[in-house]
Amino acid sequence: MRRLNLSRSAEKSLRRVPQKPQKQLAEKLLQLSIDPRPADSIKLADSDYFRVRVADYRIVYAFSTTTVEVLLVDHRDQVYRRLPR
Repeated sequence: MRRLNLSRSAEKSLRRVPQKPQKQLAEKLLQLSIDPRPADSIKLADSDYFRVRVADYRIVYAFSTTTVEVLLVDHRDQVYRRLPR
């Protein structure tokens, strides 16, 4: 199991999500700490980041052998605008 680190913006975004998707996102984050490359993960072009879908929300993250760094958790309309370049 890898250590899960959420960025400050990911934490803030997660708090603003409605309750039902928030629970789904929390479950997915726990799953990512166990397996950071699930079948539904997609590597983003021109970066070392991956993303997974949870309802209408996206989790953007990177991982190493010991940690999973969650960069963004946001609605699908907003997440790609906020990606670091």
